[in-house]
Amino acid sequence: MNSKCIVFVIFTLQGNGAERVVLTLASSMRRLGYNTHIILFKNHIDFQVDPNLPIHFFPYHKFRVLPRAIRPYFASKAFDKFVYNLVGKPNLILSNLEPVDRVLTNSKLDNIHFVIHTILSSEHSSDLKRLNKTLKIYTKKSCISVSKGVHDDLISLLPKNKNMEVIYNPIDIDFIKSSSEAVQIIPHKHRDYIINVGGFKSHKRQDLLLKAFAKSNIKENLMFIGKGPLLDATRQLSIELGIADRVIFAGFKSNPFPFIKHAKALVSSSDFEGLGMTILEAISLGVPVISTNCPSGPSEILPPLNLSPVGDIEELAKNIKNVVKYPNKYLVKLKKDFLLEASINSYFSLLGKEHP
Repeated sequence: MNSKCIVFVIFTLQGNGAERVVLTLASSMRRLGYNTHIILFKNHIDFQVDPNLPIHFFPYHKFRVLPRAIRPYFASKAFDKFVYNLVGKPNLILSNLEPVDRVLTNSKLDNIHFVIHTILSSEHSSDLKRLNKTLKIYTKKSCISVSKGVHDDLISLLPKNKNMEVIYNPIDIDFIKSSSEAVQIIPHKHRDYIINVGGFKSHKRQDLLLKAFAKSNIKENLMFIGKGPLLDATRQLSIELGIADRVIFAGFKSNPFPFIKHAKALVSSSDFEGLGMTILEAISLGVPVISTNCPSGPSEILPPLNLSPVGDIEELAKNIKNVVKYPNKYLVKLKKDFLLEASINSYFSLLGKEHP
């Protein structure tokens, strides 16, 4: 095994895009011979994990008894000791998502990079005080944005931090294709469907998608894969719109790829995204995709034909109708920037070398 040690840190592996990306990168680097590890702050794993990939649990919950103001400082000291006892001094640490970043901003370990998975200005648009507190996290260390849109947003918020770059979140095409061959059981009456994959959160705008779907008058069903706080409200809206019999709430799937593969199209209706991993996954399976034109992500992946303005029900409905009627027009070729090899080589460059 390569002597270079790479540590990924994330709060939990609880079923979202960033978590799946961390697993993809860590597993792939491990297979290439690097000494990779994942450290969780909460011992919750929704995904199937490579048995050869070490996953460790840092007991962050013990620090919740401390006041919020001082909690990250003391947790960071314990985290540094935890890592040193575990692997010695890592050559690279990749911190993912704000709860972990808040602790690691105080870490004394070397070569820490924060991987920013979202548009911070949109994520905290309703709470300027919270946004300012969040930005303080990202002033001390290098920041890696998962898309150009995230990068541009971060630069506008932190113009003095020059230590920033873009490394696109990648997809493992071989893994996605092999996973898509798994058996799925869908009742016959639901087998013609378009699909939306993602958590039921306000910015994902499943409400908008339901209204556009109702307006499109297509004969196909609409399948949702995911869970989240707005699931019940979304289900109730489908009843109010009179389309509940044509909407499938399939729940969270640790392997959504068979469901994506057999869909007539994938539809993303978000107000904002970091990148839009489900869009890339659908493209890799040869499934047509349409999306709202978020501030970042979709426009970096899809051509204008496949995009509609954010919040525009009429245009999204029109695209839903067209993608079902003319699917070949909406097929997209995957750019090399989103391939696993490109992303891994970019991360390896942070070690001072590129993997051959």
